[in-house]
Amino acid sequence: KGQCTYSAEELRDVKGMQSQDIQVRGERHSYEVIHRDHWVSL
Repeated sequence: KGQCTYSAEELRDVKGMQSQDIQVRGERHSYEVIHRDHWVSL
């Protein structure tokens, strides 16, 4: 589990695409869905 960087709508739009093909609306400072610093292992 972790804190997601993108909304569910944004994730649906880019699912299955290559990283270089993704242009998400708005400026992002990270390209990960869940950064390892925001990941929780239980």
